[in-house]
Amino acid sequence: MKTKEQKTGISAMEQLREIRDNISNETQNMTLEQLHKYIEEQMKETLHPKASWSKHIVHSEMNNDASAFRQA
Repeated sequence: MKTKEQKTGISAMEQLREIRDNISNETQNMTLEQLHKYIEEQMKETLHPKASWSKHIVHSEMNNDASAFRQA
């Protein structure tokens, strides 16, 4: 039985960590409103811009977060 050689380079997990770190650096000092605007702008750049579910999910989550923030 032969073993498969692993590909060299950046793994998917390393790519996800890099993306996460970049987002954290970009958003670390944002207010809630600025963060909502940032998320909306990033969602416009999705791979599937015509996806109807993306707008619905983002807006419903942001409304839930904003209402929870106001109640606190």
